[in-house]
Amino acid sequence: MSIKKVLQYLAILIGLSILYFSSAQLGLLFSFQQTNATPIWPPSGLAFAAILLLGARVWPGIFLGAIWINTTIFLGQHLEMGPALFFATGISIGNTLEAVVGAWILKKFFQTSQLLDRPEHIIQFSIAASLSCLIASLVGTAIVCKAGTAPWVLFKHIWSNWWLGDVTSILTLTPVWVMWRYYPSIRWTGLLKLGEELFMLFGLFVIYQIVFGQALSNNPFHNRSFVFILILLWASIRFDPFKMTFFLFVTTILITWGTTKNASSLSLALLNKELLFTQAFLSTIALSFLSLSASLSWRGKEAEDIRQRLAEIVETASDIISIIGIDQKILYMNPAGRRALKIPLKGDISQTFANWYYPHWVRALMEAKGIAHTTQKDIWSGETTLLSQDGKEIPIWQIIITHRDENEKPTFFSTIARDLSEKKESESILRESKKKLSEAQKLSMVGQLASGVAHEINNPLQAIRGNLETMTLFLKEKGITDTEISEIISDTELAAHRCQQIVKDLLDLARPTTKKEWEKVRIEEALHEALMLTGTELNKEHVQIEQNISFPLPPVNGHHRELMQVFVNLILNATVAMTHADEKCLRISAFEEKGKLVIRFEDTGHGIGPDVLPHIFEPFFTTAYDDVSKNKGRGLGLSVCQRIIQSHHGEIKAEAQPDKGALFTVTLPI
Repeated sequence: MSIKKVLQYLAILIGLSILYFSSAQLGLLFSFQQTNATPIWPPSGLAFAAILLLGARVWPGIFLGAIWINTTIFLGQHLEMGPALFFATGISIGNTLEAVVGAWILKKFFQTSQLLDRPEHIIQFSIAASLSCLIASLVGTAIVCKAGTAPWVLFKHIWSNWWLGDVTSILTLTPVWVMWRYYPSIRWTGLLKLGEELFMLFGLFVIYQIVFGQALSNNPFHNRSFVFILILLWASIRFDPFKMTFFLFVTTILITWGTTKNASSLSLALLNKELLFTQAFLSTIALSFLSLSASLSWRGKEAEDIRQRLAEIVETASDIISIIGIDQKILYMNPAGRRALKIPLKGDISQTFANWYYPHWVRALMEAKGIAHTTQKDIWSGETTLLSQDGKEIPIWQIIITHRDENEKPTFFSTIARDLSEKKESESILRESKKKLSEAQKLSMVGQLASGVAHEINNPLQAIRGNLETMTLFLKEKGITDTEISEIISDTELAAHRCQQIVKDLLDLARPTTKKEWEKVRIEEALHEALMLTGTELNKEHVQIEQNISFPLPPVNGHHRELMQVFVNLILNATVAMTHADEKCLRISAFEEKGKLVIRFEDTGHGIGPDVLPHIFEPFFTTAYDDVSKNKGRGLGLSVCQRIIQSHHGEIKAEAQPDKGALFTVTLPI
């Protein structure tokens, strides 16, 4: 150990011994006349606090201070130096052990750093103090009787006074030292609170004058002590344990001073009774009101902690949480809500209204159902939509709760909303996946069917068509010109051709496209060839073509033949859709937009019904009829088109235009 630390240690011991002696002299000022009995013995509280705060290593300072004061007392009782020092040493050992053992019990079995935080800690503190004070009181009383300064018959009375005096000192004085040590951040701040504290001190002095004034000086203290209870009860409710220890300390000084000042007229028996009552009263109020103050303070702290934790939960929650006034003004919105609605995190929104963040079509619904329902039933929940400041609609599931005052009048609303965007997107992806799975299953079925049909049907169909051609030539050679037979042969050949086309479509639908076969395709050339191939049908139906193509168009990667097949299919579908239309016009446009090539086919036919539109690209789904055969269409053309466009990493869409026909849009990456 360095010299500096040794000197510091010695300074602590000397200072502690001086404080012990000085506090003992102060305690003797409150002793009853012609006795050394005092309702409170300050050195006990000081020694207990010193061991708690500085550790057992400072016990020599307590021991030296105890020898000093006890020797002085014995010398004052006319004992010689030798016996006085001897008896003083014995009592000082008891005084020192009282503090050391009490602090050891508290540290070993109970809490020390939070000594006055909770009622149970204060009870633990009082138990440790009560047990440790048995040592000093028993040892000290035995030595006093042995020294002859008191008769043995008074052992019980002396011991009880001694024990109560030490316990009272520890319960009323030690907390003052401990609170200053463990709660250095607590200060007497705030003008309003300072005024209340000064009023409390003033009240204590007024109560002192009432209790110990001239008018009541002849009445025993236990007949008027209840007045202090009333003001201390109020203080324990209003102040935390730290300030309560100070008020209890002041109360102890006032009661001790008043009791000793008015004790001169009491007999020895009444004096002992008054001493015991004063000590018991001081111990009781210290224990009771410290426990009450700690309990209330702890509950307040717990409530504040809960509020703080709730605030942290709300601030970090991913859901949108807000508080809305009765006038619909937003009083609070958590960061998640501000981020979702694109509101600055630090901006003031107290002058904004909640319905500003609802789309127009939602506002009326919320006022008619949401707010109205929660005002009557206290809670409403449902799926709705919010509108962010950038105009984006956010689907949410929202709960609105009404908060009321004691008169059941609504005061404000709280609302929790969960963003359903990801859920909606997941559901959309799931639906799309199911759709693709269904289509894949259909394509698998088509592939299996096509592989068998191609072999089993193509050969007989080819033979049928060959025989029909032979029959036609035979009739010409024989000069037979029967119109009815010619029509039968023509219809049969057309039916055979349709059967072969069905097989071809099935094979096209099931056949995958490989990227390594791709080439640079000029869309304007593919469109030109598609129009040439469909020219006969277009002329037959008297369809007018309007082209709006931005030349030159950038080429796309893909298959010229497959893209031309898509365009042919869309042109023929439009031609069929306009069979009975008054105006037959097909508008074809092609242009570049946002790095993509857009090709649009807009007809003036009967259009697409809303019940048909969701299924328009499904395999085997069709609403088209052939005017020649009166048979329903195959329902594979648009499915083949969609597969081809998707294999080109593009997109094909159909739109219903009421009273304007149908619009098909093909988008291809450049």
